[in-house]
Amino acid sequence: MIGDTHGYHDKLEVPDGDILIHAWDISCRRGRAEIGQFNEWIGRLPHKHKMVIAGNQASRE
Repeated sequence: MIGDTHGYHDKLEVPDGDILIHAWDISCRRGRAEIGQFNEWIGRLPHKHKMVIAGNQASRE
């Protein structure tokens, strides 16, 4: 489980596993581009099941 990455998700070394849970804030600037980069990053991870639980920052775009 990881969380509150605030746009630094690609700096993490995430170990392999069956399930990955990301909780809370994924971005700092709250822009669509940053959220899109997060989606691409999490899509490349090898975990069979992935769950993202939204934080308190919504997109302003």
